[in-house]
Amino acid sequence: MQHQSWVSPAQTQLIQLIQLTQLQTQLTQLQTQLTQLQTQLTQLQTQFTHLQTQLTQLQTQLTQLQTQLTQLQTQLTQLQTGLTQLQNQLTQLTQLQSPSSKPSSPSSRP
Repeated sequence: MQHQSWVSPAQTQLIQLIQLTQLQTQLTQLQTQLTQLQTQLTQLQTQFTHLQTQLTQLQTQLTQLQTQLTQLQTQLTQLQTGLTQLQNQLTQLTQLQSPSSKPSSPSSRP
């Protein structure tokens, strides 16, 4: 009985040492997983930043295109207005020439 009671604490210490080693191994594995997750998070954050930059660039390009479109629409409106004015002037000239040519031909024959 004395021999058994003397061995039991050693066995208990050995079991505790094995358990401690296992816990340390698990802790190391968890730390490794945490490091991997942190690395993945950093990569995702970097990708997200790139995407945000690209989105900003695309939004800037879209704004520039919209501005150009507005300018083109303004120019088109100005051209249409100018064309309408020219058409009106042409109509007026035609109307002026039309009645003057009719009475001038009989009056030119005395």
